[in-house]
Amino acid sequence: MKDKKIIIKPSTIIIIFSIVLILINILLFYLRLTMPVIDQDEYIGSAKEFAGIGISKVRSAHSWVYGWFLGQILKIFSFLPYLLTIKIINSLWLILDIILLYKITKDKRILILWMFSPIVWFMSTGVSPILPASFLLLLAYSSLKSYEENKKKKDFILSSLSLGLSAALWGPAILISIFFM
Repeated sequence: MKDKKIIIKPSTIIIIFSIVLILINILLFYLRLTMPVIDQDEYIGSAKEFAGIGISKVRSAHSWVYGWFLGQILKIFSFLPYLLTIKIINSLWLILDIILLYKITKDKRILILWMFSPIVWFMSTGVSPILPASFLLLLAYSSLKSYEENKKKKDFILSSLSLGLSAALWGPAILISIFFM
């Protein structure tokens, strides 16, 4: 009798890992086992203000774009606690990162590399625009590579919009975008 091998698709691995990652991040966030992001109170405060649940006016020295984005999400999911909603959104940025990384490389080893990267375990437990900025920079890179191969204008436009939005969310992304020129 033949032994049947169980074949697990990479997409199934990504989905299972993503769900586990979301749960671990939410648990770590509430247990505060990792160092919080320094400016997360400003991002949370501006998000609450834009969602209409803030008790003070926004006084943030950082870009308000990420706070505005989170505020709109908080309005939509107002039935959930706001910190839980923000943590789920932050985890979703990480999931989008790994899906895009896998799409670019088509290599399962990238999953292991990504699992142990600092952005997953240090930045994911806080509230920071670095997570969406990292996704947008990676999307810009992927779109620019696609444009160089296919010369489709939509790839160039997507790359440009991704670079601009990443810089709007997180200022230092402007420095990283210099490498795209």
